[in-house]
Amino acid sequence: MAYELIITHQEYIGASTDVKPTGTTVSIGSTFYEYDTKNQYVYTPVSTWALDLRTNQVLRGELIKITTGNISSFEILSDSQISNFGQVNDVTLTLPVAERGLGFIVLLGTTVAKYYRIKASTNDKIILDGTAGADNGYVGIASAVQGAMVTFISFQTGASVYDWIATSVSGLWVAG
Repeated sequence: MAYELIITHQEYIGASTDVKPTGTTVSIGSTFYEYDTKNQYVYTPVSTWALDLRTNQVLRGELIKITTGNISSFEILSDSQISNFGQVNDVTLTLPVAERGLGFIVLLGTTVAKYYRIKASTNDKIILDGTAGADNGYVGIASAVQGAMVTFISFQTGASVYDWIATSVSGLWVAG
């Protein structure tokens, strides 16, 4: 196995609009922190800057999701919080394919007479409070209530298969 000795690396900070340094003066493993987006990038062996997935989730904090759409794996790497603050319509958020290391909580910040659902991808299922749902099923609350909370964690269910386990903490979360 070939390796490269890294004698020194640099830590940069700047805005997302700043041009990141390149060339022979930047060592592999150097980091660039964007203070306005809170994203951190790492300089790779192929001389490019790549989003540093080891640190970015911790920096992201609360995600406001108030329209139907998808949740990316990056958004829920670990300890993420999803909120409905400002929700005015029914919302269904579709999870990425379950894989190792994903987890998040949903903590509703707005009371509104609309549902809020987290839906599994096509071949994944969500087990809510110990009861398995169907593939592509959802966990949701019929009428969003401020303070309602449910946690989600991916877990291995086969040689290379993962699903979701959800635990309701407060509120009337149901599987569908």
